[in-house]
Amino acid sequence: MSDINIGAISEALNNKVDLPSPTTPQNAVDYVVEKQDPTSANGYTWYRKYKSGWVEQGGMGTSHQYNTTARNVTFPIIMQDTKYQVLLVAGETTQQSWDFGVRVGIRYTNGLDVRGGTNGNSAYNGPFFWQVSGYEA
Repeated sequence: MSDINIGAISEALNNKVDLPSPTTPQNAVDYVVEKQDPTSANGYTWYRKYKSGWVEQGGMGTSHQYNTTARNVTFPIIMQDTKYQVLLVAGETTQQSWDFGVRVGIRYTNGLDVRGGTNGNSAYNGPFFWQVSGYEA
């Protein structure tokens, strides 16, 4: 007869997730099935894919001038449609007397056109942080 390792059993039970019973679509637990952490090698782009198909992803970029329409953010995960949520935050730290801002010019399922400007110069380009949330394609 082999010895029972109570410590191993206890550790396995501590890492268990209790699901609601009965589990229905309304109370189902969603969890991360794939992720990428931000590193210098991937340009500080990150994502989290959930079992349900929900995706949260983000990164850094440099904005375009107001009259440029090229995509300057490429998503690591393609979105289902262009009805995803977008969060943009200006990353400019050197402007002391100007207000720097960013806005979405055009949404794509695989990226964004982000444009920037300042109070006195709508053609200003600058750094920004982005995040989108929605369902993957």
